[in-house]
Order: sequence, then C-alpha cells, then structure tokens
Amino acid sequence: MKKLISIIFILSIFTFSNNVNGQTKESPTTVNINQFDEKAESLIGQEIKITGTVVHVCEHGGKRMFIIGDNPEKRIKITAGEEVSSFKTELEGSSVTLIGTIQEKRIDEAFLTNWEAELAAEKEAEVEHKIHTGKDGHEEHADHDNSETVKQISSLRKQIKASKKGYLSILSIDCNAYTENK
Repeated sequence: MKKLISIIFILSIFTFSNNVNGQTKESPTTVNINQFDEKAESLIGQEIKITGTVVHVCEHGGKRMFIIGDNPEKRIKITAGEEVSSFKTELEGSSVTLIGTIQEKRIDEAFLTNWEAELAAEKEAEVEHKIHTGKDGHEEHADHDNSETVKQISSLRKQIKASKKGYLSILSIDCNAYTENK
C-alpha cells in the first residue's frame, strides 16, 4: 500500500510540475538547423530545440553566439536568455544543442525612417559641437562618415520593396538552455 501511495505521490508531483497555472508545458519543437529558414517564421514566439556548430561567440560578455548547419553562409544568431548568463568562447567549433524561443525583429519603412532621423540628429549634434568648440568631436575617428549607413538603409529599402511582406524579418533565438555535444 505504501508503494502505491508513493507512486501516486510521484505522479502527482510530475503532473503538477508539467501543469503550471492550468497550462500543460509542451516539449519544444525540434527544428533541423538546415531547415531553419523555412520553418522559423511559422514558429516565432515558440520554444524550439536545435543543434548546430558554434562558429562565433562574442568576446565582450559572451551574450551572443552564432551557429551553423551544413551551409556556413547561413548563420543563426543566438542570444543568452534569462536562464543563460553567457556563452564561453571555448564553445567555438563545438556542436551544441539548445532550447530557445524564436524572436523576430522587423525592418520596415518606419524602422528605416527612424534610423535616418537618428543619423540626422547625430550629424546635427556634430555640427553644433564644431560650432561651439571649433572641433568636430570625432578627432579619433577622422573619417567618421554616415555614407555606408545611408547605403545600407537604401539597400534595405530596396529589399523591403522587393519583398511580398512589406518588411524584412530578422530571426534569432533567445536561448533558455544549451548543452555541448561531446
């Protein structure tokens, strides 16, 4: 009888832990890294499980890393989520399996217009600084020029115009947990 009560108790704890606030916690959807581009948009905001090779870990804080599959040109940006403090640079070259939520950043006309306004404000601040001090404020960056950024904005605008959606979708994964595959 004690054994039966123990089994029921263990099962009730398991059921409770998977049923928080009346919602059953589902397993993450497994996504093949080589099919990420085709599947990710339909899974925005959902938790997934994915395996890939780490090609870069940002050295300043380790809050970002990039993984690839068979095609090294298709990198997926991974950011450290609330449950992951950072990624170690020693992961570069390793295979990792991670669980995380797909995030989307949309680049649309409003985003580009805002970006242009920020550039104009920066330029205006530089002019004001030069008027008041006689210095341009960027002596250490003598070739400070927004022309590359303006070209990038123009290129993004053309891509948006060519897209059927009216925006560009930049997808990444907010990592909740990961393991290095040995």
